[in-house]
Amino acid sequence: MRFSVRPGLGVLVALSLAGCQGEPLAPGPLTLRLDVQPRVVSPADSFTVHLVIRNNGWTDTTLTSGCGLPAWFALDGPAGIVYPSPWQGCFAMVTPFRIAGRDSLTLTRRFIAAQPPGEYVVFTDWLIAGLPVLRRPLTIQ
Repeated sequence: MRFSVRPGLGVLVALSLAGCQGEPLAPGPLTLRLDVQPRVVSPADSFTVHLVIRNNGWTDTTLTSGCGLPAWFALDGPAGIVYPSPWQGCFAMVTPFRIAGRDSLTLTRRFIAAQPPGEYVVFTDWLIAGLPVLRRPLTIQ
């Protein structure tokens, strides 16, 4: 995926996300972790984003998304917020993500730094209500 979007497509992406709102967070003791590696890249280099949702409880927890994925990854920087290409997004299907007790769900995505040099923040844009936004810095030099 590339973090790039043409002017005017931000509205299209926002509208497509509006149809992908998830159900409220299911009960359960969850911890969330977002990692970006490497944190410093050159333009056109790749970086990897890992999102780990860990169920610390003994019973299973199910997260329900109104989309085929639990979260988008977006980039906030000097030019504003940028989402991955729209065709990489939501397919508007209700999807349960079951996480067994003492287990975790990990999403790994690789991106190309297609933005100009600057200080950015990679963040989670959840398609499941009730989860906090996670943020990690990314420098494109």
